[in-house]
Amino acid sequence: MSKIKIIVADDHQLFREGIISLLSKNNSLDIIGEAASAEELFKLMD
Repeated sequence: MSKIKIIVADDHQLFREGIISLLSKNNSLDIIGEAASAEELFKLMD
């Protein structure tokens, strides 16, 4: 089974780090990036 790819986007770094920490414990998820703004998110999605 392939992993679900996730990009975590939020303007608060501490919140992003917490979400990434929680999600990284799940082996079926692959965190492929993080973004602090919509602009960063769209650049990562290209």
